[in-house]
Amino acid sequence: MCVYILISIMLDKRFRAECAALGTRFTYPPANRYETLMKQRHVQLLGRSIDLNRLISQRVNAALLKALELSVARFEGGDITGVVVSN
Repeated sequence: MCVYILISIMLDKRFRAECAALGTRFTYPPANRYETLMKQRHVQLLGRSIDLNRLISQRVNAALLKALELSVARFEGGDITGVVVSN
């Protein structure tokens, strides 16, 4: 069974789409792009240990704070119709 999953990964996207249109289905594993990265806590780079968890959390927190400040500034700077637009 594992061999079939590995082979289905190698299939061309267009070929899979054409087969799906004809009714043939292939078992395809779900995408886990970030699962392996999120499991790693530290990475050795040029002899130094880098805490990936801390770096990622800092970036996400900074992006959320910036987006929140922008939303509040846009909300405070606009008129009452901005309440309807934000939904």
